[in-house]
Amino acid sequence: MKRLKFNYTLKLRLALRLASVLFFLVLIGGFGLRGMSTINADTASLYQQDTVPAIEIGRITNDVHANYSELQRSIAAKTADQVAASVKIIAANDADEHRLLATYESSVVTAEHRRVLANFKADLAQWRQAREDVLQALQSGDFDRAALLVQMKATPALSMVEMDASKLFDLHVAQGNVRFQSAARGFIRTRDWLAGLVVLGLVLSLLFDGMFIRSVTARLKRALGVADAITAGRLDVSVGKVSDDFGQTDELGRLLQSLQRMEQKLSSIVAEVRSGSESVSEAAKQIAQGNDDLSQRTQGQASSLEETASSMEEMTSTVKQNAENASQANQLARG
Repeated sequence: MKRLKFNYTLKLRLALRLASVLFFLVLIGGFGLRGMSTINADTASLYQQDTVPAIEIGRITNDVHANYSELQRSIAAKTADQVAASVKIIAANDADEHRLLATYESSVVTAEHRRVLANFKADLAQWRQAREDVLQALQSGDFDRAALLVQMKATPALSMVEMDASKLFDLHVAQGNVRFQSAARGFIRTRDWLAGLVVLGLVLSLLFDGMFIRSVTARLKRALGVADAITAGRLDVSVGKVSDDFGQTDELGRLLQSLQRMEQKLSSIVAEVRSGSESVSEAAKQIAQGNDDLSQRTQGQASSLEETASSMEEMTSTVKQNAENASQANQLARG
């Protein structure tokens, strides 16, 4: 099976580094959003299931107290007008009580809440009955009997309602504290996770980026050293390790390999030039020796030619003298 060649480059390495940074950002953001959503849900639950119901119980209790105050005001005034005004106010408060109680009942989920709420509703019914008895006495003008009913029935019923309301309120406080602790634990958990991810990202960044920077700068330094050595005429410098800290060869590794090959090629060229220079020098020496020999032979030939010329001159002089002698002999013979 043919093995696929992995194209490992600085561009790819930087792209992977950027991808890892984006991954950690998304991861940290995801954990942060998830933690915020959990805390928001716990806070909303704390408000909707504990704070709002506790407020509703408080408002119901306020209506009960307001009605009790109206009874006391009518007893103190002992007038039909005040009784009529109190009846209207009590009717409005009573309607508000029913509305708030219906809303509150829909938020009760635990068995303990339901048990205390049942007691609250029973005591609230007794209070309403006592209140109605007092109102009847007031409307009939029997203010003394109304005062006695308030003291004997309405006040004890009101105390029971207040006690039950306090228990419901305490239950909501306790449940709210549980939800708050859960939200606090969720916050701490999210904070710890985020801090751990940030620390992990920093450690990995320092580790891998440190290795990357060291690998790049070391090989760039070696490349500059090789280039400076070549510039200075030294062709025996080794490029050293060409791969990075992960044993991969990237552009810098290939640059070092190219410098090594260039250095080897230049060494080969210099060797060839040196060999050629030596051959040319030897040939020049041989040519110079031949020139010396030729010069010597030329000088010898020139000396021979001079001797020959001298002999020819002597011969010419002799021939000329012989000719003159022959001419004189010829004249003497004629004479």
